[in-house]
Amino acid sequence: MLPPPEGVWGMPLEVLQKLPGYDPDIAKNRAEARKIMEKLGYGPNKHLETKVSTRNIPSWRDPAVLLISQLKEIYIDAELDVVDTTQWYPRVMRKDFTVGLQVTEAGVDDP
Repeated sequence: MLPPPEGVWGMPLEVLQKLPGYDPDIAKNRAEARKIMEKLGYGPNKHLETKVSTRNIPSWRDPAVLLISQLKEIYIDAELDVVDTTQWYPRVMRKDFTVGLQVTEAGVDDP
C-alpha cells in the first residue's frame, strides 16, 4: 500500500509528523536518537555492535547498506550479514537474526 503522495493509504501528514522519527527535520530526528542511545550508555566512544541480515540479492542488499550507514550516525555499528535466498525464510522462521531487513514490494495501491 503506497503512502501519500503517490498512494492514498497513509496517515495525514500532521499525524505522521508527530510520530517519533517522522519529523521532516532529519538532523533533529538523529539528535533525538543519539540522546536515546546515550541514555542507554552508548555514545561516540562506545558504539552498539550488531548485524543486519538480509537476502543476498541487490534489491535487498542495497537498502541494508543504506540502513547500516544511517545507524552509524546514532552510535550503532552494524555488519552486513547476507543470507542465501534458500536459507533466508527458514532463518526468519527460526527468528535467527538480530536485525533483519525485509523488502516488501507491491505494484498495486489497494488494500
